[in-house]
Amino acid sequence: AELKSYGLKVTTQPFVAKTPSKKFPTIPMENIIAELPGKTDDVIIVGSHYDTKYFENETFVGANDGGSSTGALLEIARVLAAMKPE
Repeated sequence: AELKSYGLKVTTQPFVAKTPSKKFPTIPMENIIAELPGKTDDVIIVGSHYDTKYFENETFVGANDGGSSTGALLEIARVLAAMKPE
């Protein structure tokens, strides 16, 4: 929703990941892809991950090492979209 609010074309790529958990051996996930057209057909890819893991006896959601890079990508997307490249 945040990327769409910047006017970017957003698509998702769902997949199922295997986990080491006996309770949840697989978990649905998705890649989020935002596109900003430029002057040429050349492509630049900038990526990150949001690191959330399930442990049987522990809560772990969005570690700083994964979450902070995603926050940085959101800001990069906001700034580039505001520049309206031609």
